[in-house]
Amino acid sequence: MRAGWAGIVALGTSVLTAGAAPGATRLSLGEALARALADGTSARIARLETERAGAGLGEARADYLPQVGLTSEAGWSNRINEKLVALDENGQPKKYGLATLGSQRGWLNVTVSQTLLDLRQWRKIERERLAVEVAEVAETRERDDVAFGVLHDYARVVQLERKADVTRRAMADSDWLAERADDLHGAGRALEMDRALVRLHRSGTSLQARSWDDEAHAAQEDLRLAIDGDPPLRIEVRPESLPHVDPERAASGAVDAVPSSPELRILDLRRRMKDAEVSAALAGRMPTLKLVSGYSHYGPKRYDAYSDELFVGVNLDVPLFDGFRNGNQVRGAEREAEIARLRYRQTLREKRATVRELIRRLETGRQRLQMARDLAATAGEQVQLADLNLQAERGDLRGAVAARERHGRLALEAIDAEFAQLETWARLQRELGRLALEILGPGASGPAPATPVP
Repeated sequence: MRAGWAGIVALGTSVLTAGAAPGATRLSLGEALARALADGTSARIARLETERAGAGLGEARADYLPQVGLTSEAGWSNRINEKLVALDENGQPKKYGLATLGSQRGWLNVTVSQTLLDLRQWRKIERERLAVEVAEVAETRERDDVAFGVLHDYARVVQLERKADVTRRAMADSDWLAERADDLHGAGRALEMDRALVRLHRSGTSLQARSWDDEAHAAQEDLRLAIDGDPPLRIEVRPESLPHVDPERAASGAVDAVPSSPELRILDLRRRMKDAEVSAALAGRMPTLKLVSGYSHYGPKRYDAYSDELFVGVNLDVPLFDGFRNGNQVRGAEREAEIARLRYRQTLREKRATVRELIRRLETGRQRLQMARDLAATAGEQVQLADLNLQAERGDLRGAVAARERHGRLALEAIDAEFAQLETWARLQRELGRLALEILGPGASGPAPATPVP
């Protein structure tokens, strides 16, 4: 049997090892994902969202830090030297500057205030802290979404290149069959229509090989865009870097891990945020207390007694009646908190059902993949048998062509089944929020350097 068909029979476990084209960059799946997470637009936006949430927390905390301000109202007036002469309580004449008479603020003022008690603001700070956690978990979820997209595009390139490789091997084998058809036709043992059928089979195989190559090039462009290659990269994939799908390992503890998935963690944090909003609304009924101090300099003397002032005091604000506004805020916040709890429970049930379905599909896919590989191997053996019959003059060209077409179809179906299983596995890992970790491995912290190909 020729080497071309022998390689196709072992399709289920074969790995494409063709060398990279000159000037291309060979990237493993982990390296491609590391690049996408470091430079990709989606991952960068997620990081910025986290930083923005952190800034919001800092803004909320600022109200519990000392507030220092400086104001100035210095200026000139054509009445700045006008004086008011009046008698004090002892009947003595006193002079007052008319430009500043009755002013409550000086020409230069420095104020310092410190919140001592504001439970409402304290609850708002707690809500913003939870918002930071939401942003951090959302960034984790975005990393998994990026990982799913990169894995899909990367696997698509490998899948199409394998299909092209299988079809090229089939095309090489069809050359032998075409030579055999010419010999049989020359010896008068084959009809012209049979020889034409062989040539048509060879032309169709060649056309299909070119089609797979074109689709592989388009998939490489999609992969380049997924990792934001700049400058544009010519990417060569490493098929051996694709994850090995183990349905039993993937299913182990998957349902129990659903509450730890990013989506459920986000919903739980948002539920706690709503509870903090309820507490903040309730705290709106409590008094607030603030310490205020400052220094003012009045420029031209407001009174003839002093030109500056140092003061310290407290501001106490006790809400007595606000037209039932706070009560309505509390009721609205309580309803939103209940909605958040219900949404969490509903999503938990739905996600557990989704995970169970993906586990079932993984197990079914394993059986389907094994059957597809067995069918492809059996079809390869039938090709060998058809060739032996043809050489022994017990078969004909039509049977050889039919056996090859059936084997080619089953071989491609086996490849599709393999990558369908990989996609199901990836969907399960994304549902659980651990796809990026599965691809990069623990301890991966940044983009790995690519391997340049001379």
